Amino acid sequence: MFKGISIIRWNNYPRIQDFVEAEHISLKLNISYIIANLMKENGEKVDILYIYRHLFWSSFFTFVYSDINHDLKKTLKEKRLDIYKKLWKQLGDFVFSSDIDQKIKDDFFLVVNEYVNWEKYSHVNKVEKDIMQLAKSIERKLEIKDSVHFYSLSYGNILESTKKEIDKYAKEIGFVNMDILKIYISNLLRLKFAYRWNRDNRTYPVSVLSHLFFVFGFSYFIGLLKGYDRENMEKILSISLLHDFPETITGDVITPTKESVMGFRDFLENVEEDVVHEQLLQYFEGLDFHENLKNYILYPFDSEIGAIAKCSDNLSAMFEAKIENNEKNFLVYKTIKNKLWHFNDPEIDYILKFGADYFEEDIEEKWKKFINID
Repeated sequence: MFKGISIIRWNNYPRIQDFVEAEHISLKLNISYIIANLMKENGEKVDILYIYRHLFWSSFFTFVYSDINHDLKKTLKEKRLDIYKKLWKQLGDFVFSSDIDQKIKDDFFLVVNEYVNWEKYSHVNKVEKDIMQLAKSIERKLEIKDSVHFYSLSYGNILESTKKEIDKYAKEIGFVNMDILKIYISNLLRLKFAYRWNRDNRTYPVSVLSHLFFVFGFSYFIGLLKGYDRENMEKILSISLLHDFPETITGDVITPTKESVMGFRDFLENVEEDVVHEQLLQYFEGLDFHENLKNYILYPFDSEIGAIAKCSDNLSAMFEAKIENNEKNFLVYKTIKNKLWHFNDPEIDYILKFGADYFEEDIEEKWKKFINID
């Protein structure tokens, strides 16, 4: 997952700002969440967990085949679907040959099987697939909308085709709530420019937007290992996506600062409630999912499921410290790791052990050996 902060989008295009892959996935997940819930408000049956599963596991295709850019991937699917399917099968075989828990393998298989048998499954869950395509197109427009003003020859045609895709998929699913979606996105996008550990000089800067993807990923693994039902799986993943939304207003105020003066944490929470209502939640009032949206944003960790999501939040912070590979961050890593061990949860313990092993092993070398590259 953490390769997501080192893979830069539009890497062979001139651009005025960088988006990394983790931010790209986080935006797609968030946009899909809002579209899906607004569609449900209009009476459409939408399997949000299907969307979560496909967007999450599809990201691993990008992490492994990071040298295959969007344009080439699209061309492969259109002109050499057989090669595209073989790449997915190769990735599936690699994961299935590993020693990770069978529950994770089984869930991954659901996605791999659809890509390997594309002709059979391409029209299954059509609404969900169109929602994902709409979210991807909207997200692509966000990435290039500023650069096009400076590099019109590079992006002009792409922007126009992306706008047509947005219109196409919105029309196909009957999505008519674009104005309220734009309000959500305009707030969400600020998290791309809010950086964690902002006081430190980091080798690998992590935006809050990237962090949301990592928390989502850890919650996904924990939910699978715990055998959560659909309702609880959807809940923990949605909490993971939305829990840091108030930082669009306050920024990433670290816990020591919040606790340094009595009453400061309460003050921040009150500010967050007022401004989040003013800038976002008021536009969702009267909708069935307004209460969930409010609780997931303002009170994400107040439930039993939320407490597990908080552990995912800590897991992300732990590995964000680990990747820096210096003495100061190693102490942070050890402190958070010890805290999580004392949580005494078998599934979190599994993530701690497997995750620690992952960082100590050279996965790139394992992959090269698997596909017979010297």
